[in-house]
Amino acid sequence: MSKTSDKGKYFERVVAKELAKQFNLEYNNNIIRTPNSGGLKYAKGDIQVLNEYFPFHVECKFGYSFSLNDLINENAKVRKFVEQAVEDNTNKIPIVIVSKPYYNRYVIIKKEYLNHDNMKALLALDKPFLLTKDYLCFLLEDLALFYKHNLFKKGEL
Repeated sequence: MSKTSDKGKYFERVVAKELAKQFNLEYNNNIIRTPNSGGLKYAKGDIQVLNEYFPFHVECKFGYSFSLNDLINENAKVRKFVEQAVEDNTNKIPIVIVSKPYYNRYVIIKKEYLNHDNMKALLALDKPFLLTKDYLCFLLEDLALFYKHNLFKKGEL
């Protein structure tokens, strides 16, 4: 096992625990990191929620030379991360959660999955975000709050 894959697995566990906290799930009971990092045919995505409704298909990326500037400049690596989430998606909202050592954890979502009728709520939340031509990016700690305020499309995927 390489240090890189160990760090990736660790990051997936950290993300799963954060999602459990935000969405009232129990880590290792009804939310887990996917074995083989989403490489199983029957379980796509890096995080699985069992026996509960969960609106997101989650891909985790850790340790890449990612910066927020990459979103603005439409970096090919960011596009590849997001397209992987979209292609593997199973009728959920595909999101990518990125981070690197000593860096915040960010959620990236394609703008096509946003509820454009409710964008004023995004401003009213007074939370940091970056909106580009193609993506919305915000802190992972705000995911449940953004979801609760109907910022994402539901049931239209």
